[in-house]
Amino acid sequence: MSLDQRLYEEKSENYFGTTRPEIEAVLPEQCGRVLEIGCGAGGVMAWLKQKRTIARCVGIDLMPHAIERARLVFDEAWVANVETSELPNERFDLIIALDVLEHLSDPWRMLERLHALLEPGGSVVVSLPHVGHWSVSWPLLTKGQWNYTPEGLLDRTHLRFFSQRGATELLTSSGLVLEKVELDRLYPSWMSRFSPRIRWYALRAFHTVFPSHLLVYRLLIRAGYAPLRPA
Repeated sequence: MSLDQRLYEEKSENYFGTTRPEIEAVLPEQCGRVLEIGCGAGGVMAWLKQKRTIARCVGIDLMPHAIERARLVFDEAWVANVETSELPNERFDLIIALDVLEHLSDPWRMLERLHALLEPGGSVVVSLPHVGHWSVSWPLLTKGQWNYTPEGLLDRTHLRFFSQRGATELLTSSGLVLEKVELDRLYPSWMSRFSPRIRWYALRAFHTVFPSHLLVYRLLIRAGYAPLRPA
């Protein structure tokens, strides 16, 4: 077992089985043939099949135990490290990579490879954690702390970290055309103690004093096909 696999073996079972319904905000209407990178146990694809008509779906994940379950959902599912293995020799209308690219040593090169698999008119949909969220930036600013954790924004398996601008530049680095960006916000837990009215005033006060990007936890991005730029 590789070092990467040992680190992922430490993660909770929920890590591989989430459904991620928040991506519906950036999904294209037509999906057709779908490739999911980092598909886990197939939770996202099972959910997607309820929302869209899927003609064919292929999944890839590093962990064998996740792929065993994913094969119940996908037409084809592989165990592979996407950075060192061949990708499917076919084209897709939609490619999904949810909280995957930050785990790769060269996500820019991976976007080029995925772009080359897109059908004209197709899209890439990604989710990326936002390093500017207050839960990361505030401890760093006030205490000089940057502490890795088993999961979350400072997941110890993350190799790359992105701001909103950095994330959009990543998605367009191969020539893909930015189509839609949604900001998934996570508010401080103390706000949930207040009534909706008081919470509204608290958020307004927060935005008056602090930059709004401090509340952005995750970036959901869709980028569309364009002819691949020459290397």
